[in-house]
Amino acid sequence: MATRLQRVQQKKNKRQALIFSVLTFGLIIGVVFLGIPSLIRMAIFLGNLRSSGQTIETKDTVPPVPPRLQALAEATKSADLKIRGFAEPGATVKLTHNNQELEEALVDNEGQFVIDEVTLKKGENKLKAVAIDTSGNESKLSKLITIVYDNEPPELTITGPEDGAEFFDEDREILISGETDPDARVNVNNFYSVVDTEGNFVKRLNLEEGENEIRIVARDKAGNKTSATVTVRYTP
Repeated sequence: MATRLQRVQQKKNKRQALIFSVLTFGLIIGVVFLGIPSLIRMAIFLGNLRSSGQTIETKDTVPPVPPRLQALAEATKSADLKIRGFAEPGATVKLTHNNQELEEALVDNEGQFVIDEVTLKKGENKLKAVAIDTSGNESKLSKLITIVYDNEPPELTITGPEDGAEFFDEDREILISGETDPDARVNVNNFYSVVDTEGNFVKRLNLEEGENEIRIVARDKAGNKTSATVTVRYTP
């Protein structure tokens, strides 16, 4: 006849056998539905939860890409300029103008920024920028942009024909000639005329019977312009 101690031990063995059976069955089910890799990852995850309740923080040390400034005209006649561009969202863009640090702008969620108040100096203006993210990492310099501020109109001198000149018979085709800045564009009655490296230009023009008003316009790269008008008469 079993003693009381033996009966207790037998009950304990039965419980352990039952628990082992349940765990074995659960393991089989888990392998079938989740697969061994998933069970391993779950075990690692549960182990990490048991071992530590703290969140591990990693510091961002990767600098953002350089800002991209939108292309500007080669020259302008306005001293006030607005700079637009793209950079990492949330970063701060710092603009440098002729090696002097100017305004800052915060990049929005779409990666765009605008710097409104940039005052240009006469002549060449060199613009570049860097981006600094929220962790303090600074990008490399953006591509350099150079823009010329020029608000003076180009020179324009008409060397022929004289104002009030008269032409007859076979002289219906005349030459309009003059001088201007070498980098200017010239239009004679809305027809383009080539300007050489010394600023000289010549344009052939057919006259109509009677008075002919000839308008010559010289326009530089910044948009400044100078115009002149010559009136001549043609009699067939």
